Amino acid sequence: MMAGNAPKTCFPRDHDFGQLVKTLFPEKRLAIVQTSSEGKLQEDLANAFQEHGRVRSILIVGHSNEAGLVLTGDGLRTWSVVGNWLQKFEPEFCFLAACRAGRSEAVRDLFKRIKTLRQIYASPTVLYKNQTPPAFRTLALLQTPAPRRAPGPPALQRT
Repeated sequence: MMAGNAPKTCFPRDHDFGQLVKTLFPEKRLAIVQTSSEGKLQEDLANAFQEHGRVRSILIVGHSNEAGLVLTGDGLRTWSVVGNWLQKFEPEFCFLAACRAGRSEAVRDLFKRIKTLRQIYASPTVLYKNQTPPAFRTLALLQTPAPRRAPGPPALQRT
């Protein structure tokens, strides 16, 4: 799941971010939410929840700092507000492609609001365009299940 518009520092304007996400995760069921206003975001998130219910992972792309996140033209919203938007999805993992989203204030507020959250992946510093391809490759690797190991020899038993 992805919410927000790609930051100008991360992608060219004409880049279809939704298509990039689909290419990275061809086997995954995705809900892509790209929006322009907070009212529309609320509506789109409600529709995504109605269609998909609980999700394991959420990817958010937006402008941010340690105080909050900008997903729409309506301005900065605190990380607590962002957590409130996302808690109904009960995610275990949250990937934040946003500047300074990995700072302790942001992470702490999301963990407080989303009780199911186990891990957050985010940059504690400014995120530049040349850093996003490796970040998304890492995201793809983290979301790919590890190959199953072949069973070893049978365990020896004492007689």
